[in-house]
Amino acid sequence: MLKFLNRPYPFTFIPSRRIKQIIPIGFCVFLFLILFKPFGLGNNPDYIIFSAYMVTCAAFAGLLTTVLIPLAFPKYFEESKWTLKRNLLWVIGINIIFVIIMFPALNVFLILKYNTFQEFTFKNFLWWFYIQLILGVSLGIIINLFNQNYLLRKHLKIAGDINSIVQKEKYKKIELNNENAVTNNEKNQIEFEIDKFNKVRFDVDTLIYIEALGNYINIAYHSKENRKITVRETISKVEKKTSSSKIIYKPHRSYLVNLQFIENITGDSQGLKIHLKGFEKVIPVSRNKIKEFRKLATDIERL
Repeated sequence: MLKFLNRPYPFTFIPSRRIKQIIPIGFCVFLFLILFKPFGLGNNPDYIIFSAYMVTCAAFAGLLTTVLIPLAFPKYFEESKWTLKRNLLWVIGINIIFVIIMFPALNVFLILKYNTFQEFTFKNFLWWFYIQLILGVSLGIIINLFNQNYLLRKHLKIAGDINSIVQKEKYKKIELNNENAVTNNEKNQIEFEIDKFNKVRFDVDTLIYIEALGNYINIAYHSKENRKITVRETISKVEKKTSSSKIIYKPHRSYLVNLQFIENITGDSQGLKIHLKGFEKVIPVSRNKIKEFRKLATDIERL
């Protein structure tokens, strides 16, 4: 059971995307409340104001749980460490935070609008807490388990399809010591500055992968043997320098990879993982790049 809960689970933290999701969801919930008037809202003459107020409070709770808290604790919410167990615990945490925010919010409205304190009791808070945990957490667990199983099967299938292409040797092999085997019969080179007085130059086809480290990058390359070097450069600039190459691909915002050094692909619920020849380093494929990467692998013989 513990092994199952420790399986990777997708968690992508992009604040702008989260905010863009909260706004339309809040608007749709507001329309639902004023059009269908559930939970006895039809008996409240101020149901429009009340609905707008509660949706705003819920939107704040959503902003807190999906943007502000992950932003404040980036190491805890790092996707590479995110597991099904951690996600289920976070589902419980989200529901607790919603109760802590929404229960006082409701009573503030009742007190300011109707000057009534009847609902603002510890007993009612416990009732809210109980209902939220029973309904919200149960639904969250079901959705999480279903999603984890669905994504795992989906990504394993995609990884299997791509690996079948690799095993059929549709990737063109580069004989690194043979100039005639370089793609397009040309030696495209890229230069990096180690310091003010030293520069290093690589043939693009000898690059294995490049990893972003803030204003620095790790470069893994092949020169008789696999080697690594760290230089001051940004991965966005390297991406521009290698944009004309058909063998250098950006599967993730922090990585560039040479497609011809791919050994095999694995999959889990978080997405695809690229394994390279001669390196233990595993390169993730962003979920929004999976479709593109799969097509690229299918058409790899055109490189």
